[in-house]
Amino acid sequence: MIRRVRNLAKADPFFATLLDRIDNPAYPLPENTVTQLLTTIQSAKNSMDTVDIFDTSTGTIQKNTKGRGGKVWTVMDSSNLRKIARLPSQWSQNFMLSSLIFTDKNNRSRINTNRYSELAKLDKQILSDIE
Repeated sequence: MIRRVRNLAKADPFFATLLDRIDNPAYPLPENTVTQLLTTIQSAKNSMDTVDIFDTSTGTIQKNTKGRGGKVWTVMDSSNLRKIARLPSQWSQNFMLSSLIFTDKNNRSRINTNRYSELAKLDKQILSDIE
């Protein structure tokens, strides 16, 4: 742990101060403090917050806030970002397990056209009921 803190201390004042506190032979840390520190570090969950700025006039996420037009700011925390990152794999797994896919005699995945047609008709029916 001290080796990592030493490397981080070269670029970050926080870690330089931390290194001075934990690796100072003149003032050794009590054992219970070391245990508490290790427990805190090991149980801490990294958190990252992002802000997406959606431009309502163009329908895109903006890289900057300059310009006119309505803007919608969305704050995303790390748990949301992790969920979003999992969606493509969950969707593809559910798709492969659905009745739309079957494996042919050559062990290739194929779309079940009969089931696809049934679902397309159902989709059209639902859309017509909504309108």
